[in-house]
Amino acid sequence: MKITINLFVLLILPICHLFCQQPGELDVDFGTNGKVVTNIKKSYDQCKATTLQPDGKIIAVGNSYNSANWFDMLVMRLHPDGTPDAGFGLQGIVLLDAGSPNDIFYAVALQEDGKIVAAGYSGVGFNNDFVVARFLSNGSLDTAFGSMGVVKTDIFDSEDKATALSIQSDGKIVVAGTAKTGNYDDFAIIRLLPEDGTLDNTFHDDGKLLVDVSFANDKPVAVAFQNDAKIVIAGNALTIGDIALVRLLANGTPDPDFGNNGIATSNILNKPDGASSLKILPDGKLLVAGYIFDGVSGDDDMAVYRFHSDGELDDSFGNGGIAS
Repeated sequence: MKITINLFVLLILPICHLFCQQPGELDVDFGTNGKVVTNIKKSYDQCKATTLQPDGKIIAVGNSYNSANWFDMLVMRLHPDGTPDAGFGLQGIVLLDAGSPNDIFYAVALQEDGKIVAAGYSGVGFNNDFVVARFLSNGSLDTAFGSMGVVKTDIFDSEDKATALSIQSDGKIVVAGTAKTGNYDDFAIIRLLPEDGTLDNTFHDDGKLLVDVSFANDKPVAVAFQNDAKIVIAGNALTIGDIALVRLLANGTPDPDFGNNGIATSNILNKPDGASSLKILPDGKLLVAGYIFDGVSGDDDMAVYRFHSDGELDDSFGNGGIAS
């Protein structure tokens, strides 16, 4: 028996090391050695967000450089093995010129019917509007949505940029981003009806809401929904260097039971920190991934934060609510 075990260790394990993938290693069955690199327009091709279809296909959105007028919006679909899906757009790629030099998608979500909804902004210089576009499963624009598949929304006259998107269980589309009011960016949230993309006037009367989180620039990064239909937006109060959480009732009214009249910010250990993504746990607690400044090394560390459902940090998680 000892000889058999020793032969296994000497002969089989080295072979397995060569041919068996270890947890956390790049998946060699995906693309080329676990990576897919797509050169679309030879310059400044950027992926901003991804989502998965139920069949395992991968949707990626972002922007691609257009030498004529700078950036076009980009939607790309890959098979589960990373090869382009030839049944989507042109060999797996759709480019959308929304009519301005700066056209960029920052977020994407799937409807239950398989339609793809992407959000970002379009504009020139400091004059930008929210853009939400809906695509059919073959990559063509859904002409029943907005104007030939595209909805543009002017929030506050000048610099409006959509950066986060999610779809409610009833199909309504919630988009969050920034709107410059005076000298600073505030949280801006809109809700669109799924039938045609019109603003939902049951959400804060006109379908649009501005939330001034701090005294300076604020930026949302994620939208999620609680089981009771309340809307949670995570982001950053950039100037004071805090994570910012906003919770709204289903009608768009700030939730008085969350933080300070619907707004919770967190100065963790008196260090600059920030959010990149948000997950609502089954027990209602909020899990935020992002970063925290490391005063010893002088740079940022990866960090995960957990908040109670009322917006307070959960001291039972990590070190005072943070694991970094």
